[in-house]
Amino acid sequence: MATANAVLESTSWSSIYTNAHAAVAVAANGNGTYAFGGSNSGGAIPESKLPLIQSGIKVIASTVYTFAALVDDALVIWGQYRFRQCDDGSSDDSCVIEPTEDDIASNVVDVTTTYSAYAVLKSDKSVVSFGDTRYGADSSAVKSQLVDVVRVYSNYKTFAALKTDSSVVVWGDAKNGGEMSESVVAKLRERGVRDIYNTKYAFAAVTEDGGVIAWGNAAAGGNSTTFSTSIGNSTVDWIGGSTFQRSSTYPDVYRLDENRNPFPTGQPT
Repeated sequence: MATANAVLESTSWSSIYTNAHAAVAVAANGNGTYAFGGSNSGGAIPESKLPLIQSGIKVIASTVYTFAALVDDALVIWGQYRFRQCDDGSSDDSCVIEPTEDDIASNVVDVTTTYSAYAVLKSDKSVVSFGDTRYGADSSAVKSQLVDVVRVYSNYKTFAALKTDSSVVVWGDAKNGGEMSESVVAKLRERGVRDIYNTKYAFAAVTEDGGVIAWGNAAAGGNSTTFSTSIGNSTVDWIGGSTFQRSSTYPDVYRLDENRNPFPTGQPT
């Protein structure tokens, strides 16, 4: 069997995707995928899944221990969902929510990740989530609200879904953006949301009128009161800097069309 170095050096690759412990290379001609690194972290693709990811890959998303390839409109996932032991000390998967066939087999538009969970945006604008429940995998409490979603955002442990009516639905770690005060909810709905950015433990929304509203861990940027005062009557078009997690399909900068569907605009000048 050829070594990883021999395979990688003898083939032309167009893209390389990584997580904390492994990497996946996609061949330049679109026909061929090769994983290397930690075998339990996605560095070894199961033989049953290899035929499914040899062509048609749009993008590959990742968590700390997994990869998910978006092939046409389906997700192909391999690796380990659980990050270390569950909180109760058990070594089983009691803190893991597995996706159903309906969740990932078809009609997938986009996939967003936290450190160890996935949120999948479907073609009907609904959202399903799975993975490690300590990192936002469990969206059951807001399932009825996850309709008419145009984009999903994330930080380390939390997801935020932007809807067509400019409302935002959050779930995951309550201290780090998974809950919003009633005043924040009302402001976002009233002022409209252009885009949402994240730090590791907080979110900041740029509103349609150029304002900024933040929530989450105050020490991690979840309090925009001081910032809002300092910019006065200025308007914000976008927020630069590093983002911990972003959607896999859409670029970091985009706008909403007349139907509030996201489309890329490129980096602002």
